[in-house]
Amino acid sequence: MKLRDILLIGGITLGGLLLPKIAKSQDLDSLAVNQDRQEQTSQSNKLNMSFDNNYASKYVFWGIPFSEGPVWQPTLSAEYGNLSAFTMANKDFATQEWNEIDAGVNYTIPVGEKNTLSIGTIYFPSKINEKWESIGTAYANFNIGDISTMFHKLYGSEDGNYFALEYNKEYPINDRFRFSTSMGLAYNDEAFREKSGISHSESNIGVSLDLTDNVNFSSNVGFVNPWAEDIEGGTYFTTSVSYGLK
Repeated sequence: MKLRDILLIGGITLGGLLLPKIAKSQDLDSLAVNQDRQEQTSQSNKLNMSFDNNYASKYVFWGIPFSEGPVWQPTLSAEYGNLSAFTMANKDFATQEWNEIDAGVNYTIPVGEKNTLSIGTIYFPSKINEKWESIGTAYANFNIGDISTMFHKLYGSEDGNYFALEYNKEYPINDRFRFSTSMGLAYNDEAFREKSGISHSESNIGVSLDLTDNVNFSSNVGFVNPWAEDIEGGTYFTTSVSYGLK
């Protein structure tokens, strides 16, 4: 139960090739294109790892709360080219229990210059009613510029489908500080609920600050607007400090 967007969740997408500056001559332009492609390929073929300290006022996944209060979600991520993976654990401060462990893998395929198709799976054993349940989701996510569509299929002890349409926009203030907004509408087909239909809309406002070249601070406020009687709705806050590992 996460994905925030981890997947958000996540709980990761790649852009297209870098566009070279327009050169006055065709030869110089071709040279610039080749240099940009070589540089991008070299960077994408490096192993990048990060550790994230994530805190949330409430664990909210797909518009559904899975905690009564704050949680801590330490996350370790790795990326190599178009392939990425992560592992995460969830500690509920109200119960003082570690009640979820996640492991996910994702492969992203560039489609044109600004569009991507991501496919992957997340396996997240969870403690429910004092018993550990085997739960996972397989997903596909298609990004068209700032618009994304996603489909999730639960497997294991849970069943159901989840669809969402989202719009995400980032506004760079300078080289280190960014402001972001997002909004989305979801259709939940018996995924952690007994009903099917449009379940909720959700919007987020966030800020991100690069404290150093390897340390980033981000904070986000999310609003869940229920469209169904069994969806609680409300506001939640998240804060994260991310450390780039080399």
